[in-house]
Amino acid sequence: MLELALQRGNKKLMRQPITESPLRIGRAVDNELRLTDPEISRHHCRIEWRDGALFAVDLSSNGMFVNGELRKESQIDVGDRIVIGHWTAHVETSIDAVPMKTVAHTAHATRVLSFDAEKKRITSERIEILVRSPDQGPMRKRISSSEITIGHHAACEVAVADPYVSRRHCNLSISEGQVKLMDLGSTNGTYVGETRVTQIAMPARGSFRIGRSLVNYNLVTEVEEVEPSNSTRLGSMVGASRVMRELFSLIERVGPSQATVLITGESGTGKELAARELHRVSGRSRGPFVAANCGAIPANIIESQLFGHERGAFTGAVERMPGLFEQANGGTLFLDEIGEMELPLQTRLLRVLEEKSVRRVGGQEDIPVDFRLICATNRDLAALVKECRFREDLLYRIFVVPIAMPALRERPEDVPLLARHFASSLAAEGRSPAFTDAALSRLALHQWQGNVRELRNTIERTLLLIDHDAIEAEDLCFVDLDVRVEDDNGRLKEQERSYIMDVLRNCKGNLTHAAKQLGIARTTLQAKVKRYNLVTSDQ
Repeated sequence: MLELALQRGNKKLMRQPITESPLRIGRAVDNELRLTDPEISRHHCRIEWRDGALFAVDLSSNGMFVNGELRKESQIDVGDRIVIGHWTAHVETSIDAVPMKTVAHTAHATRVLSFDAEKKRITSERIEILVRSPDQGPMRKRISSSEITIGHHAACEVAVADPYVSRRHCNLSISEGQVKLMDLGSTNGTYVGETRVTQIAMPARGSFRIGRSLVNYNLVTEVEEVEPSNSTRLGSMVGASRVMRELFSLIERVGPSQATVLITGESGTGKELAARELHRVSGRSRGPFVAANCGAIPANIIESQLFGHERGAFTGAVERMPGLFEQANGGTLFLDEIGEMELPLQTRLLRVLEEKSVRRVGGQEDIPVDFRLICATNRDLAALVKECRFREDLLYRIFVVPIAMPALRERPEDVPLLARHFASSLAAEGRSPAFTDAALSRLALHQWQGNVRELRNTIERTLLLIDHDAIEAEDLCFVDLDVRVEDDNGRLKEQERSYIMDVLRNCKGNLTHAAKQLGIARTTLQAKVKRYNLVTSDQ
């Protein structure tokens, strides 16, 4: 049997058996061999057998050297040397009495399991650790982090007063349905039972030994109520109402987890803003935030946009292009208006979520991807399932934590706060706009069918049309495109049609610019353009 003997600098740290299954090496927790150094890519390389020969395949942007040469792929054998970052892996034959990788049964992950929107309760799992050392009394800790370093150094999440424990002895990682224990090159080793291990998949409850200390751990389920935040702001989000402060608390609680989130709400309520805050408070905040509107991307190119394509995959594919799944690797992918996604693409999306890999259009290789998915919709997905327009299994897959964005008319107490916020942020340099009581009363009485987006656009239009800072009620520039009552002659519809035509004319037929000026979503404007048979530059 072959093994990889790994060393960092001049110090040999571990040995890794090479089995029939592919061996991925990298920094991410889903690798079979995890190296936590920052110069290692999340998925750096893969060792695999093909037709009886062993190959090393580079998966990184940082490069892989085989016997001193930079290679994207190379056949390897006993005696060959692979260098990734500061690590060197020698291909050797097995020897006895060395640390070995063992596999236990699949465990459950520390994660948000569900959210009861009606009772405002989150069900989650945390890990509870009990350390028994001869030089100190029992130490118990409950930790919500998905990465736990255990060692003698005080900076470790679990600091053990045992001189036989290394400064950074081992690491517990809890993610994607598994608990993994990894030795960090300790002097005296990490033992499960009588076996010294380098990396092992552990059960949901178990124990291991480091130095002279015994570490017991247990994943515990907790149910907690979401209490309103004391703050009226969360990043770029603003609101003093109870429903918004509850939303802030929910985002802060769910954000650090890996749970898939489905954000629902009317157009203009701030679904993308909530998605960005979930990303900002997460452990992926240093990674990319990639947003895509499934209803705005033309049907003939959305597959290529999401999955990417290889050169020559179709007419016009003159070069290889990574898709949005790959672009979101290490970060967050936000799919807005997911209810507009066609059924064949829903099937492919489900496969990506289950297998955590993507295949480009025209490609033959499955590319590993690691992203957190956040979806949003203003449609009733359950109704779409009954109409056979949305996959039921995909709905269950994305409906882990539902977040409902409230309509602005449901929280009128937030209107003055938002109006002042927009007036301050949109005003030209040197201006200090302020609202009279009459102006604030008129704003509070408006129905805001376009929600926060409509309020923002109303304030922006008002500031553009006045040259004074004291905003009176009559200064407010409302544009109401929501026609709910039909008169006998269709007068209201004709007024709406005429106004949209004027705006489109001013914007030279550009739908995106016109929708922004009108204060409505682009998809809403598209529907109205189709209804009134108007001509745009997008046609």
